Amino acid sequence: MEFTGRDATTDLAKLEVHRLSESVHDFNFYQLIELLHLFEGNIPEESDWERECRLSFSGNPSLGFSPSDITKLTYFPDGKLSLETNFLGLSGGASPLVVA
Repeated sequence: MEFTGRDATTDLAKLEVHRLSESVHDFNFYQLIELLHLFEGNIPEESDWERECRLSFSGNPSLGFSPSDITKLTYFPDGKLSLETNFLGLSGGASPLVVA
Protein backbone atom coordinates (compact mmCIF):
# COMPACT_ATOMS: atom_id res chain seq x y z
CA MET A 1 0.00 0.00 0.00
CA GLU A 2 1.33 3.37 -0.95
CA PHE A 3 0.03 6.88 -0.47
CA THR A 4 2.04 9.59 -2.18
CA GLY A 5 -0.14 12.58 -1.37
CA ARG A 6 1.56 13.42 1.92
CA ASP A 7 5.13 13.74 3.17
CA ALA A 8 6.34 11.91 6.26
CA THR A 9 8.08 15.05 7.49
CA THR A 10 7.18 18.70 7.67
CA ASP A 11 9.16 21.14 5.55
CA LEU A 12 10.37 23.69 8.12
CA ALA A 13 11.54 26.11 5.44
CA LYS A 14 7.92 26.63 4.35
CA LEU A 15 6.62 27.30 7.86
CA GLU A 16 6.12 30.82 9.10
CA VAL A 17 5.93 31.43 12.82
CA HIS A 18 2.43 32.95 12.71
CA ARG A 19 1.12 30.01 10.64
CA LEU A 20 2.67 27.40 12.93
CA SER A 21 -0.53 27.13 14.97
CA GLU A 22 -2.30 25.65 11.92
CA SER A 23 0.09 22.68 11.77
CA VAL A 24 0.74 22.26 15.49
CA HIS A 25 -0.54 18.65 15.44
CA ASP A 26 2.31 17.67 13.09
CA PHE A 27 4.88 18.09 15.89
CA ASN A 28 5.55 16.38 19.15
CA PHE A 29 6.12 18.51 22.24
CA TYR A 30 9.92 18.58 22.17
CA GLN A 31 10.14 19.29 18.44
CA LEU A 32 7.78 22.23 18.78
CA ILE A 33 9.63 23.72 21.75
CA GLU A 34 12.94 23.52 19.86
CA LEU A 35 11.31 25.11 16.82
CA LEU A 36 9.81 27.95 18.89
CA HIS A 37 13.21 28.62 20.46
CA LEU A 38 14.70 28.72 16.98
CA PHE A 39 12.07 31.15 15.67
CA GLU A 40 12.36 33.40 18.72
CA GLY A 41 16.15 33.37 18.72
CA ASN A 42 16.31 32.00 22.27
CA ILE A 43 19.37 30.14 23.46
CA PRO A 44 18.19 27.79 26.24
CA GLU A 45 21.73 27.27 27.51
CA GLU A 46 21.90 30.94 28.56
CA SER A 47 20.28 32.12 31.77
CA ASP A 48 18.64 35.23 30.26
CA TRP A 49 16.16 33.42 28.05
CA GLU A 50 13.94 32.50 31.01
CA ARG A 51 13.33 36.18 31.79
CA GLU A 52 12.63 37.00 28.15
CA CYS A 53 10.61 33.88 27.34
CA ARG A 54 7.08 34.63 26.19
CA LEU A 55 5.82 31.04 26.21
CA SER A 56 3.40 29.64 28.78
CA PHE A 57 2.05 26.10 29.11
CA SER A 58 -1.36 24.78 30.09
CA GLY A 59 -3.03 21.38 30.23
CA ASN A 60 -6.06 20.31 28.24
CA PRO A 61 -8.89 19.47 30.68
CA SER A 62 -10.80 17.36 28.11
CA LEU A 63 -11.46 13.73 29.05
CA GLY A 64 -10.98 12.61 25.44
CA PHE A 65 -7.78 11.01 24.22
CA SER A 66 -6.02 13.11 21.63
CA PRO A 67 -3.78 11.69 18.89
CA SER A 68 -1.24 14.47 19.41
CA ASP A 69 0.86 15.83 22.29
CA ILE A 70 -0.34 19.35 21.60
CA THR A 71 -3.90 20.67 21.47
CA LYS A 72 -3.27 24.22 20.32
CA LEU A 73 -0.80 27.06 20.10
CA THR A 74 -2.23 30.53 20.65
CA TYR A 75 -0.54 33.79 19.65
CA PHE A 76 -1.44 36.96 21.52
CA PRO A 77 -1.12 40.52 20.11
CA ASP A 78 1.65 41.38 22.59
CA GLY A 79 3.84 38.57 21.17
CA LYS A 80 3.22 36.02 23.92
CA LEU A 81 2.45 32.38 23.17
CA SER A 82 0.31 29.84 25.00
CA LEU A 83 0.82 26.13 24.35
CA GLU A 84 -1.93 23.73 25.43
CA THR A 85 -0.76 20.14 25.83
CA ASN A 86 -2.62 16.87 26.34
CA PHE A 87 -0.24 15.43 28.92
CA LEU A 88 0.31 18.35 31.28
CA GLY A 89 -2.13 18.82 34.12
CA LEU A 90 -4.12 17.05 36.80
CA SER A 91 -7.33 16.67 34.80
CA GLY A 92 -8.11 15.12 31.45
CA GLY A 93 -7.51 11.85 29.66
CA ALA A 94 -3.82 11.62 30.61
CA SER A 95 -4.41 12.62 34.22
CA PRO A 96 -3.02 10.70 37.17
CA LEU A 97 -6.26 11.44 39.06
CA VAL A 98 -9.39 9.30 38.89
CA VAL A 99 -12.61 10.98 37.77
CA ALA A 100 -15.50 9.96 40.02
